[in-house]
Amino acid sequence: MRAAPRERIPATLRRMGHRGLVRSQLRDGDEAEGFGVGTSALRRNRPVAERQESKMRGIVVVDQPVEDRVVGWHVNVGDGLESTMAGAWVLAADDDRIARLLTGRILVTTEKAALRFGPGADVAALAFAIVAETSALDAAFAAHVAALPSSKRSLVTPRWPRIPTRPVAEAAGDPLASSALTLARWVSELLTAWDRIEKERLTRPFLVPRGGELARPLPPGWGTTAAPAIAA
Repeated sequence: MRAAPRERIPATLRRMGHRGLVRSQLRDGDEAEGFGVGTSALRRNRPVAERQESKMRGIVVVDQPVEDRVVGWHVNVGDGLESTMAGAWVLAADDDRIARLLTGRILVTTEKAALRFGPGADVAALAFAIVAETSALDAAFAAHVAALPSSKRSLVTPRWPRIPTRPVAEAAGDPLASSALTLARWVSELLTAWDRIEKERLTRPFLVPRGGELARPLPPGWGTTAAPAIAA
C-alpha cells in the first residue's frame, strides 16, 4: 500500500542550521514533526527523540527584528538528543504557522519580540538557577565528606562545567536571525552545562537524593514557575 504523500512546505519558511547558515527552504519531507520539534536529530534518531519529546517541553527563542518578519529558534531540552540547537525559521509576521511553532514550548523572547509575544522566560534566571543548584550540590558533597571517617575523605571533588552568565554576540548567515541566534546559543550552552552537572550528580549515589534518580531536564524552579512564558 502506498504511503500518503507528505505535505509540501512553502518556500516562505526558511530553515537555518545550528551554525546560523540559512537554507532557502525545507525539502519535501524535512518538516517531520516540524511544528512540534523541527529537529534534524528527530529524523536521524526518531524513536529516542519521540520518547524524549513526550517527556519534555522544548524552548523556543523568538525575535521580531523588523515589522514584517518573525524569527524563531528551537532549543531542545532533555538527554538523548544529538544537539540542543534544533534549527530555526524566518516567517512573515502574519503567518498563521507562528502560533503552531510556539505551542507547548517555553518561550524566550528578545526585547523586540516581547512587545508582541510578552516577556518570556528569563535566561539570566536560568543561568543563576544552574549556579545556585551547583552550589547546593557542592555543599551536599562537602557535608557528605565531613560526615565520613577521616580515613575515607579522599573522594574526588566534582568537576562542574563553566556556566555562562551572559550571552556572546553571534552572527547568523541571515542578519535578521542574529539576535535570536545569540540568545538561543546562550540557552543551548546553559542546557549543555546543566546536562553535564546532572551526569556528574548521578555518578555519586550520595547526591542522587538531591534531585532524584533521573536526570532533570531543567534546574529547579526554572521553566515551571513562569506559566505565562509557556506558549499556549
